[in-house]
Amino acid sequence: MKNLIYTSLILLAMATPSFAETEILLVEKSNGETIELPLEYIDEMRFKDAMDIPEDNTPDCVEIIDLGLSVNWASTNLGATLPGEPGYLLAWGELEEKDWYSWSYYKFGTSKTSLTKYTATDGINTLQPEDDAATMLWGGEWRMPTREEFQELYDNCDIDYEATEDGYPGVRLTSKVPGYEGKSIFFCAAGWIQDEYHVSDVALSTYWTNQCVNYDEIALPEFAYAAEFWREGDYAKSYHCPGTYRYIGRPIRAVKPKTTNSQDNGTVSLVVEFVNGSTQKYISTDKPTATFEGDLMYIRTDMLETSFVKEHINKIYFENNTVSIQSAEEDEMTFYYNGNEVIINGKSYAVAIYDIDGKLYYQDYSLSGYNAIDISGYNPGVYIVKANNQTIKILKK
Repeated sequence: MKNLIYTSLILLAMATPSFAETEILLVEKSNGETIELPLEYIDEMRFKDAMDIPEDNTPDCVEIIDLGLSVNWASTNLGATLPGEPGYLLAWGELEEKDWYSWSYYKFGTSKTSLTKYTATDGINTLQPEDDAATMLWGGEWRMPTREEFQELYDNCDIDYEATEDGYPGVRLTSKVPGYEGKSIFFCAAGWIQDEYHVSDVALSTYWTNQCVNYDEIALPEFAYAAEFWREGDYAKSYHCPGTYRYIGRPIRAVKPKTTNSQDNGTVSLVVEFVNGSTQKYISTDKPTATFEGDLMYIRTDMLETSFVKEHINKIYFENNTVSIQSAEEDEMTFYYNGNEVIINGKSYAVAIYDIDGKLYYQDYSLSGYNAIDISGYNPGVYIVKANNQTIKILKK
């Protein structure tokens, strides 16, 4: 599975203000911020590859705990072999332990004013998979929890602040959710490491979330949120989730989704929406690129080329593939080419397939719903597929 640039860009809208001749691409980020880019400055829009996510390699000692909440929790910390052990204490966004925890040795900058990633400039406030220790060390769907998931845990559990497990002190949270009563999870009191010193290793069970304090209303990206269950001291028997310096070493407890939709392969579609309300989708794993050439916008993949008149486009956006192609909405038509079949889904459409010289290979005037047109017997080359008012080019290899 790839991590793509769609995580920070969710809406791209075409706008041509009446008071200006320059065409503007309006980019709306997931945090609500917008960026205006003149089309003349854009060479290409494309998905950005990131590190491949490792296959699931959950340690044998790890049990998946279902407390009746939105996610399942791991029974042990990263790097631990027993539920009571501290395991690894890592800086936020780092994947390995080290001897000294300070800005001088932090992965993403040597001071709070010289951060290189997850900054007020890039606007990213959630660890990307390649920087999430749970994802990279255990693979699959494991990741670090959000502060909302820690809050959900706190709100729906009874807490024993004097618990022990495997000889280690800590806190035990037991589910209050109907049907899950009695199920529990233990967090050891490992404290944290700053410089070379271990702090509050009995008084505090503290764990990193996957989020830093980097929002419109408050941008302090040098801090990341850490869940804190205080056993002793001034805050005894209380829970907080403050922002703390990212370079500090803390334990990590992983979570994973409770269910996987069989129709959701973790991919995302780039969707072109037209002014008439119809849409055209491109699967992100095909790495579509968008370029503007004259009055046209081209979407290209390794096997597909589509062109649209810019003034016919309302917006471009990204969406999760949570439904199969067989159940597309009635007001949209989707194309997909898998190398042997041209797959089209829509309410009602006519299809024609030509080679590059204009020779007709296939034609049907009354198709509807899901159809897979077999072209495996066609000679290698470029073919043009026309469906209603849309045209795409495909490369038969």
